[in-house]
Amino acid sequence: MLRSWLATQENRFSIQRIDDCQAQILATSEAGRSRDELRKLSKKLQADVATNPEVHHWCFYHMLMRLEMKLEQSSLGQNYQDRLQSFLAENRALWILALALDRVIDDNYYRYIARKRYIALSQLYFGRNLLPAKGTLNPEDDPEAVDPDELENPDDDDEGGGDDEEGDDPE
Repeated sequence: MLRSWLATQENRFSIQRIDDCQAQILATSEAGRSRDELRKLSKKLQADVATNPEVHHWCFYHMLMRLEMKLEQSSLGQNYQDRLQSFLAENRALWILALALDRVIDDNYYRYIARKRYIALSQLYFGRNLLPAKGTLNPEDDPEAVDPDELENPDDDDEGGGDDEEGDDPE
């Protein structure tokens, strides 16, 4: 659907430019593993994004759609570990692009979308129940976010009640 829409846009976009963008981002992401390395790679990409934000916007959504299609078709790898590693590699690439786009538009929009999809796809395809931490990317829009300190000390009760029955989940 995206490809057919892009094909109708009079030379504003070309499918080849989206594919080239995607290949560039995926190749760039292979050079970094740590958060600092990924941030540096994103800064290098930022100048390119600033010169052509529309192509990179559609590249972001194309990469996200492509990842979801691969997950649906189980074409990321032969076994669980291979699929998970491919999923994480593609998410690194999305994160690099999202960070560069967010710097250009001075917002957290793309990182917010990437994070939400990462959490949802991790749960759906890998059974990983990830919880967003408070203080990360628009926490006011994320009522399900948890305080990391609460995760470290779930038995601490600030209310002092202490009358939870064994087995009850703390609220």
